[in-house]
Amino acid sequence: MPWLDIKSQLPNVDPDRYLLALSTLLPVLDKQGKPDTGGTVSVGDQAIQVTASEALVIDMCRSLSGRPDLAMRTLNSVPGLKTKLDRIGGIDSISGGAMRGSQLPVALNYSIDGTTRTTYNSTGSGSYGGTSPISSPSDASPLAGMDLYQSLRGKLAKDPAFVRQKLAEASRTPDQVDALIMLANRANMQEPDLASVALEAASKLLMQVEPLQKRASVLQNLMRAYQSCDGEVDADLLQKGLALVQQLRTEEQSNPPANQMPRGAVMARMGSMADQLEMAIVAELALENFAGAMRYVRLMPDEMKLQALLRIVQSLAQRY
Repeated sequence: MPWLDIKSQLPNVDPDRYLLALSTLLPVLDKQGKPDTGGTVSVGDQAIQVTASEALVIDMCRSLSGRPDLAMRTLNSVPGLKTKLDRIGGIDSISGGAMRGSQLPVALNYSIDGTTRTTYNSTGSGSYGGTSPISSPSDASPLAGMDLYQSLRGKLAKDPAFVRQKLAEASRTPDQVDALIMLANRANMQEPDLASVALEAASKLLMQVEPLQKRASVLQNLMRAYQSCDGEVDADLLQKGLALVQQLRTEEQSNPPANQMPRGAVMARMGSMADQLEMAIVAELALENFAGAMRYVRLMPDEMKLQALLRIVQSLAQRY
């Protein structure tokens, strides 16, 4: 699951929001009821068993080697974990790279959420497995976005009417939405104003995209583009996303896949497309309205709360 990318972002995280999200998440992790969570941590010939919440905290601490005070606050968030780790040399003995206090071989093998597994040893890098979040490759040819960029490059300030005309022509049918998103991504570094105009045009096409599954994929591409270009996702786009979640859920209930497990039982590991989209939207909402996002999560079904909290922690880490 992509939330594991959080580890490369944590040194820049906002401490208060991070610790609040972590304190909300940890009690949920060990109540998942999944037999394949938790695992082992070994240093030399000494090994300990860890729970899912302990594994998460270990991952966080290893990512915070440059912020020892925050790492210690993170470690102390699980009572007894520091004492357990002291039996194998303490948290310093398993921190990665040059900061690692022990020269003994280190091995990590655990799953935090039951859908991905962390494996690491002191002579190699971590590896992750599992199911990716919903997102499908764009149907547009890369040349479409590139050609549009080349035709508009450097023209917005000189001839804004020409640019808007070209974008209007490119926005006549919803199958052009991918090219507009590509244009925004391509223009972002050198012409941010052009990127913003392109995203605005793409957003207007979103609700015309069919089928709903394709629309969900386009929405996620748009959200990523907004984050990259503007630093935040347009609030109106998030509202459209929540409406789309309800449409997807209605369609899923009317036409359930033959292999779909009933909600509340051992549901499909990564949830339905509607579930995944809803969690992605809530994670974006947390960046601007953290309290509101946490209230929303509390109203979600129990089987979705864990994944939603993980997504929120990831978003906070990437922002800060």
